[in-house]
Amino acid sequence: MRLVIAEKPSVAQSIAAVLGAKSRHDGYMEGSGYIVSWCFGHLAELADAAVYNADDAKWTLAALPIIPTSFRFIVRSEKQKQFDILRELMRREDVAEVVNACDAGREGELIFRTVYCLAGCSKPILRLWISASLIQLPKGTAKIPEGTQVIVTREKVDVSQLSNTEFVEAAKATGLVVVTGTCEKFDLGRFIAGYGFNTKRYAEYRNR
Repeated sequence: MRLVIAEKPSVAQSIAAVLGAKSRHDGYMEGSGYIVSWCFGHLAELADAAVYNADDAKWTLAALPIIPTSFRFIVRSEKQKQFDILRELMRREDVAEVVNACDAGREGELIFRTVYCLAGCSKPILRLWISASLIQLPKGTAKIPEGTQVIVTREKVDVSQLSNTEFVEAAKATGLVVVTGTCEKFDLGRFIAGYGFNTKRYAEYRNR
């Protein structure tokens, strides 16, 4: 039995239809040797600065930068039920492998790995490398289709290595902007650097 975890319910339903997992249960679908379940985006997220130190609940210039020695994750109450379902599915004795069917890319990898690690799962991982917007799998097949990139991995992964930059920006750079009062016209975030680079290259291309 393989447990397939998608990033969102709509994608899970599409995959389940292809794999023949037609039996509906609370939080997952099952059939034809597959269990298909889902996250709701980030089921687990980085803990706020106040979780490490209550004094950091209110940002001050003196407290910056806030960089923990190790990063912690929390599951919000509204997402706890689905996390518990996934954890129990991973622990089922008949589940031999877990398929990461979250979106292709760093964000999808982080969403899956965080849940996988917090659930204490150590079962082999297969990677269904496909974009959520490009799901065009052949109907009627009861297996992951040929040509799909599948990666088997058993190494222990530190998910904080995938997500610590987000924490540093939120609790360090954002905090600095807020406490110094320079946030009225200030672009900040991991998206800005990539967007600026692409915009510059596009302008160079158009003006050459």
